[in-house]
Amino acid sequence: MYVLTGGAGMIGWIIAEHLAINYRASIAIIQRSFPVRQEWDNWLADHPEDDPGSRTIREMIQAEKLGANIAVYPADVSDYGQMADAIGAIECELGAINGVIHCAANMGAEFFNPVTRLDEALCRTIFQPKIDGLLVLDKLLDDKDLDFCLLMSSTAAVLGGYGFAAYSAASVFMDTYTKTRNKHRQAKWKTVDWEAWRREAKAEAGYTSSIGDLAMSPEEGIEALKRVLSAERYHHIVHSPGTLDKRLAEWVQLQGISEGKPVQPRDGQKKRQRPAAMVEYEKPSNHLEKQIAGIWEEFLGIRDISIHDNFFELGATSLTLIRIKSIVEETLSLQIPIVDLFANPTIAALAKRIGQIENGGHDGQEDARLSGLESGRSGLTRQLQFRKSAGTDSGAYN
Repeated sequence: MYVLTGGAGMIGWIIAEHLAINYRASIAIIQRSFPVRQEWDNWLADHPEDDPGSRTIREMIQAEKLGANIAVYPADVSDYGQMADAIGAIECELGAINGVIHCAANMGAEFFNPVTRLDEALCRTIFQPKIDGLLVLDKLLDDKDLDFCLLMSSTAAVLGGYGFAAYSAASVFMDTYTKTRNKHRQAKWKTVDWEAWRREAKAEAGYTSSIGDLAMSPEEGIEALKRVLSAERYHHIVHSPGTLDKRLAEWVQLQGISEGKPVQPRDGQKKRQRPAAMVEYEKPSNHLEKQIAGIWEEFLGIRDISIHDNFFELGATSLTLIRIKSIVEETLSLQIPIVDLFANPTIAALAKRIGQIENGGHDGQEDARLSGLESGRSGLTRQLQFRKSAGTDSGAYN
């Protein structure tokens, strides 16, 4: 019998479903906010079909028809009392716990913040499931004879990322705590810095190191999980579908950025048509929009980008914007704050913002700028869905 904190989230449920169906294991899902079994019918009746919770419930029902034994226990993983009650109920109803997978995390637009915008409340929200939850689990599981305890950490621990300061810190804590804990305990825990997982088809992004290009399918993720669990001698593993050294050079050492040199697109790159599912195409209407469109099309390798297409939905990441910032600045001969690229994630919005900069100020548009930043966050959050998922409000940065 296996316990998964955040098991109703994207990654958690992929793993739980696999264990329940293929190994006939009983699955206990601990989730802060997810309906228990007797509430599923009402939830489905009150929520649309495309609601993430509804989708997971339908998949759980289908898994039960195939013989799976799944139970949901509502609890906040960072609350010792709630978790003690949940673990007690699980052992009473399902029997002894054989393994634990800690997936819980708070994911969402709040992670899209430069260090200057972080405050104690935001950091606490991010730290609670990953740090406090880990400490609670260590206390509650100390006397359990487990086959394994797997902590789902993130490549943010080694690669960082613009806006991921608090999330990276929490992931580093998980890795470091596990290493220290294992020195003093006979039962060894394992932490894995995961790259992105995904449920849907890969995003049609032209930039090869985008989150979408590296994200694993459920089948790939499960195969990676099997390898992780079989690697008994290793207790801290970094999972990188791409070449890790190259990614460290780009993300951490900032090669090609720190020198102030714009990074050019790949030689001989063949441009692809923009995804049909994007907003209705609208061509650039002025010289500045044409310049920005040309830069993005060349860099991403995508033809005919609409002035209202969201850069993040085209496959851009925080690193993409940092790298492309130097190209835009060199082309237009002006300095653009990096936050403005995040706050204005379309050609039209960015052109308008650049126009304001060229005219010498904000033009009283700070409220609109902050509103735009929220739009940018929402776009990156959709990219985050490829990364670590742990709750129904979670994405997938691992």
